[in-house]
Amino acid sequence: LSPEQTTRQRIIELLTGAPMASHQLARALSIADRLVEEHLAHVVKTVAETGHGDFSVNHPAAWTVDSCFETVRA
Repeated sequence: LSPEQTTRQRIIELLTGAPMASHQLARALSIADRLVEEHLAHVVKTVAETGHGDFSVNHPAAWTVDSCFETVRA
């Protein structure tokens, strides 16, 4: 992860590599779980609006690419 990236860019990069729960993302980014959840809501919205990805969030308590993100086409 590059320090020049925004937190949201770093979240996208982490989730692209492997499924991760919010607490794992928080640990990897050295931020609070709640901040991860807030960022993820914006990540999903941005990705849906720009069409640069295919996922949406089901439940903030268990963020993973495989089990908690449904495919959404922008």
